[in-house]
Amino acid sequence: SGGSGGSGGSGGSGGGGNNDQPVLQGCNGLEEICDLRLDEVLFATPHNAMATKEDGYPSFTGITGPNHNKPLEDALVAGYRGLSIDVCSCNGILELCHGACGLAPRDVQEVLANIVSFLQDNPTEFLMLNIQINNKPIGGGDVDIQDLYNLMTSVDGFYDMVYVQTDTQSDVEWPTLGTLLKAEERKQIVMFHFNGPTCSENQPCPEGLHYWFRYGAETEFDFVTREELEDATSSCEVTRGNPVEKRGFLGVTNFVTPPEEDIAKEINTRAFIEQRLQDCSALNNNQDVNLLFIDFWSIGDALAVTLEQNKKRAQEKARRRRTTKSALRPTSTFNNDDQKS
Repeated sequence: SGGSGGSGGSGGSGGGGNNDQPVLQGCNGLEEICDLRLDEVLFATPHNAMATKEDGYPSFTGITGPNHNKPLEDALVAGYRGLSIDVCSCNGILELCHGACGLAPRDVQEVLANIVSFLQDNPTEFLMLNIQINNKPIGGGDVDIQDLYNLMTSVDGFYDMVYVQTDTQSDVEWPTLGTLLKAEERKQIVMFHFNGPTCSENQPCPEGLHYWFRYGAETEFDFVTREELEDATSSCEVTRGNPVEKRGFLGVTNFVTPPEEDIAKEINTRAFIEQRLQDCSALNNNQDVNLLFIDFWSIGDALAVTLEQNKKRAQEKARRRRTTKSALRPTSTFNNDDQKS
């Protein structure tokens, strides 16, 4: 099963002869969601995906600790199609780090190369990359977004996969997964960043690095207990980004700070996630949730729920389309009497 409806295994199925391109089946593991626009899809998204126990991120009780047990590459294989990562500048070098330089950093180029490799092996999979620009981490300095762009373009094949949205209007129409994945120049990644430059028209961001809060909004993120998350009126309130009528994407947090594996076992369950999605959508003008940020991705039901939600959204869109077509169909010009048998 998959993250945004993602499939863990290889996406393509073989065409005719050996020289044929593979026939691409489905989008993120589901044929029916190819017709969903990016802002209609749910992406289950490991939060601080680079801060993991296996990568050596330390625990400081009551202060910080690993957000996950396993590396982000394993999350991709499991089926997650959203990733939330932090970029820091440590001793003038950009790296993935959480909070402080030197705490189990990950090499940016290595991680991006691993993502490219995974997506090349899985040509029907699409990834949403949400990047926090972590200015002034402990022991570090400001991130220059142009430096980040230069680093990304140095990774072979990475930028070839990146979708560039040239329209800066917050309520722009986003393409469907099928349009992106089945295009001649296939696109498999969309990137957003925040906490860095806001990218005005006078100071545009490098292409492909879209400012998150221009296009999306997020709920509050600073919760310590499960009970605080359950108080939907407060925890589903949007505290960053555009008002509901002027945004495409909605991000919802489903984790506590500092990370607590025992709490993750409770809040990553099917029942909790389904309720959270329902509550936060209802309290935001029934807008679909697009990014569900979670900790300890290897625990719980986030993938299964996401797959089901996306299937449901696709079916609902198809139903609306049929209803519209039916309403537009010309009515018969025959007299009713003529049609009696």
